[in-house]
Amino acid sequence: MLAIAAFAMSERWSEDISEDIAREIQHRCNLQLGDVPSHLQEFVDRYAAQDLRQFSPRRV
Repeated sequence: MLAIAAFAMSERWSEDISEDIAREIQHRCNLQLGDVPSHLQEFVDRYAAQDLRQFSPRRV
């Protein structure tokens, strides 16, 4: 399982930002009226909110 973390060592915190990254990927693909690239699809499916994915354009 892949996850993305942000670290601020000087402030002594870390945070899982996987959902934020997945939402941004989906958002940018939606703006371009394109599909999420196949190599990122599993990551986006795991972490992106359903409300963003449901409006993902599908080519016919």
